[in-house]
Amino acid sequence: MGDDNVIRLLVSFLIFRFIGTININANEDPCNKNRTLTLLHEQEIRSLLNYSLKYNEQETHSVDILDRFEASGVSMQPDGLMLFVIFDNTFQIGAFFTWSTNQTTDCTNRIIDWPNDTFNELISDFEGIAHNVLTDTYFLAQETSSSSTNPDEYNSNIFEIKITTNASHSSITLIESCQIMWVFDSTAKGFEGIEFINHEKSVKTYLLALCEANRCIRESMFKDRNTNLGHGRLVVLEKHEHSCQWQSVGVINLKTDLEFSDYSAMSIYPRKTLSYIAIASQENSQAWIGILEIDESPYFLITSSDKSGVYNLPRTIVNDSMCGKEYCNIEGVAWIDENHLVLVSDNESLPNELLLYLFEFIDGFHLFNTFYKLNARFHRLRFVHFRAYHINFCSISKYYLPSIVDPIISDDDDETSNLSEILLSNNFTLDKFTCLQSLSIYSMCSTSLFNTL
Repeated sequence: MGDDNVIRLLVSFLIFRFIGTININANEDPCNKNRTLTLLHEQEIRSLLNYSLKYNEQETHSVDILDRFEASGVSMQPDGLMLFVIFDNTFQIGAFFTWSTNQTTDCTNRIIDWPNDTFNELISDFEGIAHNVLTDTYFLAQETSSSSTNPDEYNSNIFEIKITTNASHSSITLIESCQIMWVFDSTAKGFEGIEFINHEKSVKTYLLALCEANRCIRESMFKDRNTNLGHGRLVVLEKHEHSCQWQSVGVINLKTDLEFSDYSAMSIYPRKTLSYIAIASQENSQAWIGILEIDESPYFLITSSDKSGVYNLPRTIVNDSMCGKEYCNIEGVAWIDENHLVLVSDNESLPNELLLYLFEFIDGFHLFNTFYKLNARFHRLRFVHFRAYHINFCSISKYYLPSIVDPIISDDDDETSNLSEILLSNNFTLDKFTCLQSLSIYSMCSTSLFNTL
């Protein structure tokens, strides 16, 4: 299939809440030694929905359509005709037909309600979606949920659903929800991707779950970051039907030379002999391609090929020489064929990851007025912690942030050894900070603030 046909077929890849396609037959990156993926197409989710007359009618008569969609995972139907996209800020699921389908049939992109429509406006924390080829159902993974036995521990849930779609009607049927018996130490760093595997050698089926943090421990992302790189892990899960639990039966260590700071998405492209595996990173703005040997003992084996290695997502040239990251919030990935990927992102005007530093309590009023509804995860954390926040991001649209009230702004310049911190007493626009990489918000009466200054 030539690139022209691919572009027409795949009006379906989400980056910054956009849809588009990535070509793996990439060129050498002029910024460093890694190859760079070639962007073939991108498009905003909202625009795909607005182009549909049926969606506009649905939007007019329904209050369940959200103003924003924070995409967190994507799965391609086996026939390649439709993408299902999950969001971490709603239980609704997006169904997007490919361009060739729309050209030949009466199909429209749509948002499918959860069986209990009161869940549509609730935060789902969905971070992974996988297709069960044996039953034609889908598994959805929540990042974390509070443990029923220990308030300091967090587990994850797997929903199994049936998605029915046709030209006139779409629906979700909830089959069951079962807990993953794997303990995390944080609500924010759990599983970020799942894949269903039919293991023919053992005549069993498994889910592979990707940990977001190195060593599957949140602390590794903040303490001794450099020494913790290269410790990505996949947890092998087997379902116990009688107890409705997913039990861990093994751990697959990713290759040690895969030095990602975080792991945000995973997809497997099955082939007759060896399967391709793709793993993405938000912080690194990169994707890694490897080989997964499914029937190797005891479960699986990850190896390399001539296509294996780390690929940069497209970079932006800054100041005529520096290479800046353009796509910083990749949340989902799915194979189209062995040379093309679909990527999804939840980025709106702020990134999804907000790094929480425990200083002093902050006035929630300032947070409410500054960041209300800009990011669902921040919105949730605001009601839980009410402490000083440090936000890291590599790209931000200044258009959506007209002013910040009484913050500390860090102009994180690569040419400056120390952060330049500016105390603002009045409203101040962010337009002058063209290379803004981090933002810290403190309580103005904080003792720790003055110690920091």
